[in-house]
Amino acid sequence: MSHVKNKFIYAFATFLLLASCLPVKAQPVCKLTVAVAASLIASFQQIEQQFEQTHPAIQLTVVTASSGKLTAQILHGAPYDIFISADMHYSRQVEAKYHAKQKPIVLMQGQLVFWSKAKIQEGDIDGLLTGSNVKTLAIAQPELAPYGQSAKDWLEGQHLYDMVSDKVIFGESINQVNQYIKSGAVDAAFTAISAMYAPILHDVGHWLPLKATSGDPHQLDQGLVVLTNGEADAHTVNLFLKFLQSPAARGVFSNFGYQLP
Repeated sequence: MSHVKNKFIYAFATFLLLASCLPVKAQPVCKLTVAVAASLIASFQQIEQQFEQTHPAIQLTVVTASSGKLTAQILHGAPYDIFISADMHYSRQVEAKYHAKQKPIVLMQGQLVFWSKAKIQEGDIDGLLTGSNVKTLAIAQPELAPYGQSAKDWLEGQHLYDMVSDKVIFGESINQVNQYIKSGAVDAAFTAISAMYAPILHDVGHWLPLKATSGDPHQLDQGLVVLTNGEADAHTVNLFLKFLQSPAARGVFSNFGYQLP
């Protein structure tokens, strides 16, 4: 009897061991790829985290680069589902080349800011940039990054660009400009307002939001467009678009200095 009992226990233990090795059926995961301008990456790190917490069945991938570089990738067929650029120019370019499922919309507005190692007031930027204390000035590539073009426009509007062009160091994107700021590699820079509110940069140097010639904030419309290249289903895309309009997402954008419609 004891022998039979031991055989039963051994058989049951073997069953449990084998059962524990059986593969567990994975839950279906929907994938969504969003191409995001480099100026937006700090806010989208939080957006990605919050979205996946509320939608665990959706795997969100955020690809970041300059708006111009992302546009080139999209026009060559990169399988992104949604594109959010730092201005409407690139979103409309994607639409004009028949890669948009709908007309681009303005998601929010960003603003150009000036950063320097030294304390500065808006009326003193000219003297600071042309003086000996600023030997290096970082801006993003105007041909690729809207904030780079915006910085160049601002400098030209102040009749400064030719005077400081020999000091300019170009970053491929705003993200690279922000890396220059963080490392202390440059004396001054033009970047996006989101950098001013980013925890890793907020207390580095001194920040000044800039105004346009009209006296209004020097703003850029951040454009959102749903792409034909994408592989995600419409339901998944719509869930993300709805999340971007939620109080949680709007709160993230507001915390990074963006103006919301």
